[in-house]
Amino acid sequence: MSQNTKQQIINGFASRLNDLCDEMGVPPKGRNRQAAMAVLMEVSQKGARKWLEAEGLPTLDKSIQLALWGDVSIEWLLTGRGDKRPTGARSEIALDSSLPALPVDMVRLVGKLAALPAAKRRAIEAVVDAFA
Repeated sequence: MSQNTKQQIINGFASRLNDLCDEMGVPPKGRNRQAAMAVLMEVSQKGARKWLEAEGLPTLDKSIQLALWGDVSIEWLLTGRGDKRPTGARSEIALDSSLPALPVDMVRLVGKLAALPAAKRRAIEAVVDAFA
């Protein structure tokens, strides 16, 4: 594979991942997108940056995790081929088999919370605790 072809694949992946982040409510570029993705995917911010800025591709296990998180076909995510979403959209997402599945809207909320500074997250947690 030529270097040019490889970079085209990486560029396409980054574009699809950024579009998916927009759909999932992850903060936009320049507003902690990398930090939010790092928390969601349990990688370093540098690792998330590489995916989002077309500097590299994730490992296979992280690619699968990303596809599950976004409820998209892994083939579409990695190559742009095939249907974006498999038939029969899920209403829940399990990022880790040891954790219960979360409704899609909760996954979006977690992405937004992850991008907030720690003090704001604690304040929101206090509000949630008051309602719980």
